[in-house]
Amino acid sequence: MGKGGYAESKVIDRKRVPATPPDKFSVGVLRKAIPAHCFERSTVTSFLYLGTDLAIIAALYYATTWFSHPAIPGWLAWGLLWPAYWFCQGAVSTGVWVISHECGHQSFSPSQAVNDGVGFVFHTLLLVPYYSWKHSHRRHHSNTGNVAKDEVFVPKHREEEDYDFNWTQMAPMPHYHAQEATEALKPILGPYYKRDNRNVFRALWADWNACGYVAPDVKGEGVLWYRK
Repeated sequence: MGKGGYAESKVIDRKRVPATPPDKFSVGVLRKAIPAHCFERSTVTSFLYLGTDLAIIAALYYATTWFSHPAIPGWLAWGLLWPAYWFCQGAVSTGVWVISHECGHQSFSPSQAVNDGVGFVFHTLLLVPYYSWKHSHRRHHSNTGNVAKDEVFVPKHREEEDYDFNWTQMAPMPHYHAQEATEALKPILGPYYKRDNRNVFRALWADWNACGYVAPDVKGEGVLWYRK
């Protein structure tokens, strides 16, 4: 290991996102590039997405009532049908969590009462304390990328310093406009835009094995990179 433990540590990805502040755009410039209608929140549309997820959850649950049918062998039920159900039900229920997450960001509806009501009910059903999560999640977004202040995603690191990278949040935007907004921003972001096209399981396995800790290239620098 090199001096200070950094010289010989292995960086997992040489195609890095630029770490220097952009000089060609600001948050204000990015916001103006997004079509105005992308910030419009429709209570009806949001409830349609929520209702679709709930209908799928109900249909999946109903399907399980046939797993014990005499015509279905036990090995098939427990070896294939139940695992498939757990995966699919978990995936759709995660969608409900994401919609509740939208409520915490006030992106579900223009009404704060509707946002907090829907968020509270469905986060509670998923065993997530809505209001305490809403508070800590707001702090997470205001300190994203800061190993000293972020309370959620805090990787192991080799240096105790304050890396002050705060992110300014844009106005609430519902998830069904996110893709259009992304396409509008890509030409401006240039090399600052990154997309991971790997299969999710491949990505999880690779990151689990490669992302051991974070450290700067040179001791004392404020930018940290994942390393093995």
